[in-house]
Amino acid sequence: SSPNHFANFVSQRKNDWFRRPRQAVARCVDHLLSLIIRTIELSVAAAQQDDAKNVLSEAEVKGFIKRGGRSYDGSILEGDDVARGLLRALEAVREKVIATLGRVAVFSTLTPIDLQLLCDHLVAFPVEAGDYVFEQGDEGDTFYIITEGTATVLRTESEEEPDVVLAELTEGAYFGERALLKNEARFAGIRATTKLKTLSISRDEFERVIGPLADYIPDSH
Repeated sequence: SSPNHFANFVSQRKNDWFRRPRQAVARCVDHLLSLIIRTIELSVAAAQQDDAKNVLSEAEVKGFIKRGGRSYDGSILEGDDVARGLLRALEAVREKVIATLGRVAVFSTLTPIDLQLLCDHLVAFPVEAGDYVFEQGDEGDTFYIITEGTATVLRTESEEEPDVVLAELTEGAYFGERALLKNEARFAGIRATTKLKTLSISRDEFERVIGPLADYIPDSH
């Protein structure tokens, strides 16, 4: 085909695309791409600037989501406010997790930078109600923090006796820290009593990011 034939073909296909009903579809795609680009730009800008002006609180962000994207007065919030509010909410969650890590006895000698690094390498581990995070006797190799839901610590003394409830765990509780130190069987099982959300890190990942935990604990060798 000659260049003119090819140009005519492209022109014809382009005109077909922008005729109705494809015209509306094309505009939607264009608007969606613009929104994605704008959201990325706002997120980057918000991360680079420590500007508290018009930043939504964590509670306001949750309320904004529940109201289907509308502000208290019924108006749609500007993208800049939404992006900054979501970033603030995420940072608030991150600060809570770091504070929880700081309460773990075996992490007491870790520096603030170590705790931040550890937080950034935690991974989500959800558990359905009634299921076990792990059972008594399982080989331990992972540490967990509960971010939502409740769980029960159960220990079986003998097959003839019912499980003994050792503790009830709620949001902010942590367990399994000894598994980061050495291989040993779990002393008790952890069963979710509600739908459970946890953050976790394995011993291998901990040692890759921070180093052997035993190196940070005096007289642990």
